[in-house]
Amino acid sequence: MVITFSFLLFNLKIGMCLVSETYCSKENYQSSNFIDFVKELLGDVTTANGYNYGTKDNQGYGLHTLKIIGNPLGGYLGVYHSDINDTFCVRLANSSDLLHWNYITTIELNASQPTIAKAPNGAYLIALEKEDSSSHLQVRYYLNITTLITNSPEFIIDLPRNLSQEHEGTPNFYNISINDNVMSAYIGFHYDNTTTNADEVAVGCLTVPLDRPGDWNWEVDIQKEYNNKLRQHYHVKGNIGDRDYGHIFGRTFTVQEGCLAQRNDHWAYWRIFLYDHSKRNFTMLNIKTHYNATSFGNPTFTFLTSPNGKQCIVVTYFIFSEGLPDRLKDKAGELIFYKEFDSYEKTVHFKGNDYSLAVYSNSTVIDFNFNETTRTISFNVSGLECSKGYCIIELQNSLILDLWQGNYTVLFDGQPWPFEDWATSEYTYIYLNYSHTEHEIKIVPELSCIITLALLVGLVILILYKNKRKEIAQAEDKSFLKG
Repeated sequence: MVITFSFLLFNLKIGMCLVSETYCSKENYQSSNFIDFVKELLGDVTTANGYNYGTKDNQGYGLHTLKIIGNPLGGYLGVYHSDINDTFCVRLANSSDLLHWNYITTIELNASQPTIAKAPNGAYLIALEKEDSSSHLQVRYYLNITTLITNSPEFIIDLPRNLSQEHEGTPNFYNISINDNVMSAYIGFHYDNTTTNADEVAVGCLTVPLDRPGDWNWEVDIQKEYNNKLRQHYHVKGNIGDRDYGHIFGRTFTVQEGCLAQRNDHWAYWRIFLYDHSKRNFTMLNIKTHYNATSFGNPTFTFLTSPNGKQCIVVTYFIFSEGLPDRLKDKAGELIFYKEFDSYEKTVHFKGNDYSLAVYSNSTVIDFNFNETTRTISFNVSGLECSKGYCIIELQNSLILDLWQGNYTVLFDGQPWPFEDWATSEYTYIYLNYSHTEHEIKIVPELSCIITLALLVGLVILILYKNKRKEIAQAEDKSFLKG
């Protein structure tokens, strides 16, 4: 059976009126896309609100391949593996600040590369790479947070190798759903492709009746197009291994490790690639650290609430010592960093209904206004002069339809401005960036842009008409004098 794994697709478009180019050049401004924002978000450690290199738990063991989620009891939980007396152990730890971690329990011995996710019913799933004479995937199901912390799984499933005789591992969760008490979990993993002599990525669907977990089913599909894009476009010659998947402001992305060199003697050549599921393409992250590290693996990212109560993204990479200068080898190991987002949440009242709206920005946002008569939403932004500013506006789809019938544009200081937008099943997101001074951002019905262009065209026609009448009048005057 071939699994058709459909990632969430988006209504993606670039909104821009023709007059904006003149305005951009006048302000010496260069527009960038949302993907550039995401690359900087995941790739620039130096702008993080908090970071830690070579992170270890309170027992002094490395937090290798750490995957972080929120803890309903407060703070954060993370699964990771450590090498203890030459044995790989999957462990669980908690943290109150994302950067310092306290060991809770050992999940499994002779295991590595864990990941964790919360199911829609409040249960927790851990997937890991289980070592025997070779390696295979193992999935552990915990009913609630209590059974997770005490490592008391409801059931454990050891998945058979389907694509490789020896090695399958580095799992990640794409999606978990539960319908009619049947859980379906889409799980990414690598397998040893003997044809290419390198690891490549596949996706499996694990189906489990929760009242009869012994009747589980597991079917897999090789991600050929995904693997080939890395091979062909970025010349990834070695392993395509660990990855993580998630949402960033409604868009879905995978961060993927890949080795530019062949399997042997390759630890200095690992790079991280970003896969945009809406565009179905990769871009390589040029990760900027405080210590000029160049080789990274085991990427993860999670959206959650920061220690300061703000929305944030927390990112982890494993830094290989071979990609560090000799004097900085102690910075190798698990890197953790997080970046916060200032958010401004408002309620729009329109025709007796309330709609939620949020603005995420590195600017100071003030003077929010909704004009029901003109059906416009506006606010002012400001920041350090000439620094880069951005806004991500999150609006309910029902508001977009009721207010503008889905047709709108963005004005920046009264001028049409380039923007990018996309929609999920519930929300529409609008992204724009700019150079900081003080500015007004206004979302208006798209007809306003047409009217603006029509007025400009009309003005040009009027000027040409007046000039033509003047020329005719002058010609008439000269003819009269000659007569």
